[in-house]
Amino acid sequence: MIFVPKPEILKRQEQRQKQRTSALGSNLPQDDDTEDDDTENEDWDAADSEESVAQGTWYHASRCVWDGPSYFRVTPSLRSVYAGNRRLFVEVLQLGRVDFCHFNSELSSFKASDPRPYIRKVLTATAKFIGSHGSANWYYYHSRLADLKVWPVRMPAAEATSEADSESGTEIQLVSNSEPGGWFIADRRNYRPMFENSVPLLDFECDDIYKMLAALRTLKVDSRLISTVVRTMFISDGSAVKDDWLTGLFRSKSRFVERYAPSQN
Repeated sequence: MIFVPKPEILKRQEQRQKQRTSALGSNLPQDDDTEDDDTENEDWDAADSEESVAQGTWYHASRCVWDGPSYFRVTPSLRSVYAGNRRLFVEVLQLGRVDFCHFNSELSSFKASDPRPYIRKVLTATAKFIGSHGSANWYYYHSRLADLKVWPVRMPAAEATSEADSESGTEIQLVSNSEPGGWFIADRRNYRPMFENSVPLLDFECDDIYKMLAALRTLKVDSRLISTVVRTMFISDGSAVKDDWLTGLFRSKSRFVERYAPSQN
């Protein structure tokens, strides 16, 4: 069995180690007596140990990998935890790098209540893995992912199924890419208020969707982008009012616009 502290515990330990190094570096040149520093370091070590034991999980070695995303919950990566023990974990215990089966297990563990940053990280990492390893196994990867319910979708109020969600007006469900019925991705800021009460929408912020566009294409859900399935129509109402500032701006650029105009022979 291998003990793996929670990621936030590791971050706090790294910060304390930096503080410890900084404190020793500033005190040693001025004072040869480091007894107080040693006592303070022992307090830090004790705090690290007690906090780690209280907030961590024991894993069987078969569930771990040596090299993989540090934020995985199902399959912990030991490189970020035990960096100095590579020989033990790689050469003796034969732990390798993260593979598609580990991504599949992590995706299968999703819950609708999971933090969105965590879901986005796993989906993006899965897309990168497929992009770099999927040339020979493209169909296999996508056939396995198509039926996994990994996309948190906010349902319109009319489709909420539970009483609690009906009271709040919306419900979030995990759906798959092969889910019957349409769900869409609001990839522009004005789309969410326009469509949130009529169609199910992916529960990601627009800025995060922009960052994930390459991943969405790799995972074959880019066809659900609202910008690809709607048509924009501009309708004017009332008399036109000339805007002098915009007119002057356009005229100042007219010679550049003219270059792109088709020539008439």
